[in-house]
Amino acid sequence: MEQYVNDFSKMALALTSAQMAKDDAVQEHGVGEELAIHFLAWVDDGLIAICQMNAETVKLEPEIRFNRCKDLCKIMRKDMWASAITMVSEGYCSLDSSKTHDMDLSIAFADPKMPVYECITISHVSIEEETGHIAPVSMVAAPYKVGVGRKVQWKEVLVYPEKAEEHTKQAKYPSMLKRVMQMTPNDGISDESLLETSQKIANLGFVVQSII
Repeated sequence: MEQYVNDFSKMALALTSAQMAKDDAVQEHGVGEELAIHFLAWVDDGLIAICQMNAETVKLEPEIRFNRCKDLCKIMRKDMWASAITMVSEGYCSLDSSKTHDMDLSIAFADPKMPVYECITISHVSIEEETGHIAPVSMVAAPYKVGVGRKVQWKEVLVYPEKAEEHTKQAKYPSMLKRVMQMTPNDGISDESLLETSQKIANLGFVVQSII
């Protein structure tokens, strides 16, 4: 139970920060300003790194972006000993899945009659190192629309405490997070190895915003 509580505390922090960043981005740049995909690495309760996809990588083909994200998460787990990884991204969500079943939500979004919103999605996975227990990949989605005056209007947050892959069209991302968390960390961490790790991350097309 403690692992689940800690996980949702981390997800709540990531969501709050993402919502604030979205509010600021829309206020400054207007409609269409999306948050870049980014990943948070945690060791126990401590946030050790935030890695944001750069503008050039965002423009790459989806499969290439996915592989870059996978390689980044491997680095977080193996080289940085992350015991939890959080993914923050933007997409679309339906408030009534029965009406949008098997539909492309990005297309359905263009129809004002459809219950489809843009959203910020938080996906999270963790491992209890002492027992090796990996919690089911959890996901929350925060639907929104941009109103008059560049104001983001947030809807009620949708919570999927487990089996996140069943609630997203991008199921390979939560599946990837779970597989990565099953990996065994490398031996030892040093200042030199952390510098090498930062360079690896940069080579993948991510900016390390914070490393503690």
